[in-house]
Amino acid sequence: MTFGVHTFSTFQQPEAHFLAKGNKMSTEDEEEREHWWNVMRTFLFYSEFVEMEVARRQNHLSKLKPAHYNRLPQITFDKLGMLMQAAEVNQGFFDGMVKYHASNSFLAPPEYALTEGMEGREEGIYPTKDVGPIINITQHHRNNAVLHSLLREWSTLGAQEREESMGMLLTELTHRLPILPLSPSTSAPTSSPSATGAFQHRVLVPGCGLGRLALEVAAKGYRCEGNEFSA
Repeated sequence: MTFGVHTFSTFQQPEAHFLAKGNKMSTEDEEEREHWWNVMRTFLFYSEFVEMEVARRQNHLSKLKPAHYNRLPQITFDKLGMLMQAAEVNQGFFDGMVKYHASNSFLAPPEYALTEGMEGREEGIYPTKDVGPIINITQHHRNNAVLHSLLREWSTLGAQEREESMGMLLTELTHRLPILPLSPSTSAPTSSPSATGAFQHRVLVPGCGLGRLALEVAAKGYRCEGNEFSA
């Protein structure tokens, strides 16, 4: 699967050694660095973006006529406060995630550094010089889409939605392409997947999101490939 965010493990030392020797990064590597850190920067300032969104909604509410404003249920206003509380929790996770990658990725650019906090925030990675606009609206919307996909595909809160959508697909798949046991004459070892008839069919999952459906298909015994692209 191809995603807009790429992670790099500590095992990728050849590239780090290459840079340590003073060699220049290729144009492709420079573009990768710029893209990757634009994404990381967006995560760092996630709560600021949410605060802007909350302020925008509050501004719209304040422009309502009193007769209409007073008809709004209290939950309308309570949700705005709940949204900021949730954003603060998410921000703590994002800060830790970015700090880890900044310490382990050779893509960490010189204009970012680990600092002892900024504007009251905990130690993390923040700009050490002007790196352009902090709030990239388009990228923030993309990150929000990732969060929604995580909720839908991998959380217990998304279980019902997965059952109503993926469950139907899996049921139809096993009905139309059942995995049949092999004939007794097969010479496959009994411990191998092929001995039970698994992996007889190949399944492509286009637009697989964060991979939950592809994993469920593979768990059923199919050869599965999940494709996803984000610009």
